[in-house]
Amino acid sequence: MTGGAFGAEALAFLRQFRVSRAILSAAALGPDGIFLHDQSEAETGRAMAEQADDILIVADGSKFHQSAPIRLCGWPNVSRLITDTAPPDALASVLAANAVDVVRV
Repeated sequence: MTGGAFGAEALAFLRQFRVSRAILSAAALGPDGIFLHDQSEAETGRAMAEQADDILIVADGSKFHQSAPIRLCGWPNVSRLITDTAPPDALASVLAANAVDVVRV
């Protein structure tokens, strides 16, 4: 049990709203995007992102060295990455090219 709300009803509910910001997490981050392990979680995250004016990704530096099979979104859709360590060079280049603000906390 994940404690999350997923499925058709959750997606329909989310699509009723317009929000200024979606804050999403990830299982893995790489030059080709943001990835998760669970299809339902990815669908819910995409629905949240579609309703948002601004998308933030929050992930610790361990996610730079992970892989996951399900793509949540690409970097052109993201305005800010909040993390605790600097991204690897290949990812940092993609983030810069897509004007993603990297905030280290």
